[in-house]
Amino acid sequence: IHPEIRPPNAKFLAVGIDIDHDALRTGSELFPRHRLCRATAEALPFKDGAFDAALSRVALPLMDISTVLTEIARVVRRGGEVWLAFHRVSYVRAELRKSVRALNVVRTVYLGYVLLNEQIPSGDGVTSSGMTVNMIHVYLQSAGGLLGGATTTGEIIVGSASSSVGP
Repeated sequence: IHPEIRPPNAKFLAVGIDIDHDALRTGSELFPRHRLCRATAEALPFKDGAFDAALSRVALPLMDISTVLTEIARVVRRGGEVWLAFHRVSYVRAELRKSVRALNVVRTVYLGYVLLNEQIPSGDGVTSSGMTVNMIHVYLQSAGGLLGGATTTGEIIVGSASSSVGP
């Protein structure tokens, strides 16, 4: 768990999810004290309010972001913390250009999906591209149970929120 979420010297149980069996096996070997399970973030197999905190590091653009944030709001207890990290759009675009020049088809498709998944339609029909601090605010508001904000640090945008739903 991120040191800013976990109080110093606090005992905790970290729970992680992935859809890849190999990633889960490797994670279990590297972190035997953590609990890892096969699941998608769009349908978390946990009870409402089961966690004090949730952390996602640059994985959300690979998923249905609004659905995942709604699920996170559901499983984090009221007043619990949520920390999200995204690559800045400038970083993703630069990496996409590099992968196209290198003819790396798999990485190009992956990065293209990340950019397309971060398309946010606004009320006036204009679509924004790439994750920005403002877009994180939009996503947090759309989740219905997450109240917070975002800031940038280098190539990463960090969003933090508190759950307003759950037991």
